[in-house]
Amino acid sequence: MKYENKIRKALQTKNHIMLEEIFEEIYKEYYNLISYIISKYETNNMIMEELVDDVFYNFYQSLFKTDIKNIKYYLVQTSKNITINHIKKKKIDIIYDEEVVLKEKYNDSQSIYNEIIQKMENILTEYEINIIILHHIYD
Repeated sequence: MKYENKIRKALQTKNHIMLEEIFEEIYKEYYNLISYIISKYETNNMIMEELVDDVFYNFYQSLFKTDIKNIKYYLVQTSKNITINHIKKKKIDIIYDEEVVLKEKYNDSQSIYNEIIQKMENILTEYEINIIILHHIYD
């Protein structure tokens, strides 16, 4: 809630410098999370970066139109929506099923998390691994 309150205060006082500083803090804090979420769907790094930029651009524009109650939730949802829209534009059929997406992502040998997942598989059940992954993604 710290960012939400700061944003409200900056908007009320029309302090655009303060608003940009808050936005930079939010960007730094949530960049990795948004990149991670988008990387579940898009493996091309250039496109992934563009989609991350789109998420944060959309977020910044929304600050002036919408009272965002939970920034993290907003960014996560926006990243999913923007990425899915991107995939639809590429005419790729996608069935969004969280369990299927998790299995697809972590069966991918290019995944940077593949080694960690393999180590967890020796100790934990698939269900427990999915809980950890979802906790990591959605906190």
